[in-house]
Amino acid sequence: MNVYPLSAFPWMAFLVAIFGTAVLPLSIIGVVLASAQTMPSWLIIFVLSITLGFMLSVTLGLTALLVYLLTRNEVAIREGRLHIKAGFFHQRVYLAEIIHPRITDLGLEEGIRPVKRRNGLRLPGYQVGWFTLNDKTRAFVLLTARNPVIYLPTNKGFSLLLSLKEPETFLEQLTTADW
Repeated sequence: MNVYPLSAFPWMAFLVAIFGTAVLPLSIIGVVLASAQTMPSWLIIFVLSITLGFMLSVTLGLTALLVYLLTRNEVAIREGRLHIKAGFFHQRVYLAEIIHPRITDLGLEEGIRPVKRRNGLRLPGYQVGWFTLNDKTRAFVLLTARNPVIYLPTNKGFSLLLSLKEPETFLEQLTTADW
């Protein structure tokens, strides 16, 4: 069994999610409370404690879920199959079904750029799941970087797009793997 690490941890996706679940709602509460000078003080304290308690529990839950999703990524070759885990999404492909694998740059090759999310997750610096590519074909995507990307078309009518730390090593082992 060979396990291949991803190119990078998606820090940008993590920071955007933290901002959306913590900083932005806290700012909204601050603005509302600053403008509520006509309310009795006991009501302000009550609203503030309930709201902050709820927000804290939601923020901690979403942060834990996000960390789980962002760290549960794996690409491995086992028993003649390519196993891809990407957050909640999984895909297994027999190595014999992969045709003409290559390393590419999504900035230069626009035909295989993921453009429409079908069943997946898209955050800044992190894309996983099923997407429609620019050339109108389907692809299972696990991307944390745009360059270099491993493009693996299959004879099943879909492709795989992966961003791994050492794409040359992966491609070499993929082509020499015992099918």
